[in-house]
Amino acid sequence: MTVPCRIPMNWIFSIRYAPDGVCDFSRWAVVGPAQLSTVERALDLARVPEAVRIEIRADATVRLFVDGALDFGERGYYAPCPFVTARSWLVCIGSVHEVL
Repeated sequence: MTVPCRIPMNWIFSIRYAPDGVCDFSRWAVVGPAQLSTVERALDLARVPEAVRIEIRADATVRLFVDGALDFGERGYYAPCPFVTARSWLVCIGSVHEVL
């Protein structure tokens, strides 16, 4: 019987955020597992207000990330998609293959 290898998979979850009226986006990133705490830590670092957090948490790609349903082998994921719908925030999610 073969036992599946359970290698922890780390992801990078980054957010670019600019409050209304600010033209310069700041970028914050967290490396961690595909779960809500990784998302929340990135949002904390970026000081994203709750009204915007609700919008980010509701995004289909972010929900798939939290549910662990994204394919680790893919090159990356972006939210919102398409980019033209982005307003004050943009999320990039990618797999991490090595941490030094």
